[in-house]
Amino acid sequence: RLFLTEILRFLAAHCVAKNKQKKKGTDFTIKLGVFNILDWAEKNQILTRPQKIDIHPTYNINNRQEYDIAVLTIEAVQFTEYIYPVCLWTSDNSIEGETGDV
Repeated sequence: RLFLTEILRFLAAHCVAKNKQKKKGTDFTIKLGVFNILDWAEKNQILTRPQKIDIHPTYNINNRQEYDIAVLTIEAVQFTEYIYPVCLWTSDNSIEGETGDV
């Protein structure tokens, strides 16, 4: 669950797919700026709902190992020390053939 920009967030498609169908944005709440996911009263959090959900077109709920990615469009948020975008590789950095975790 990472920010790409102040309005785009990406995560695993299986988090937003239900019974082979895309969930509606009103089906869940996104908590931003959370350190402890069990603390619903955490002071630095912002609650929002997705405005749009885009799941990879070839994602198959029966095979979560391939194309398991979705992009959520949310209302723009102010970045803080608790809410900030992820750093992605540039074209100068090659990770081809490398193994990593997300």
